[in-house]
Amino acid sequence: DHPFKNFSNKTNLTTDSEQDQKALFFSLQTNIYKYIISHPKAEIPHREREKKKKKERKRERDEVTGAAPSRLGRP
Repeated sequence: DHPFKNFSNKTNLTTDSEQDQKALFFSLQTNIYKYIISHPKAEIPHREREKKKKKERKRERDEVTGAAPSRLGRP
């Protein structure tokens, strides 16, 4: 099921420049779509790693200071 299957080029109604613009726009749309599909959630894994590192460092700090582990993320 292609997202642009309803895209129609009314060749008989358009001038050459309009035709070129439509073709350019369509290929741009297609490329953007392909990029989004091939790069899902690009930054999420990086953020997740950072969160885990932060939690781990806090846990180690709490162990050293003897603090009770915080349940609400407050120091």
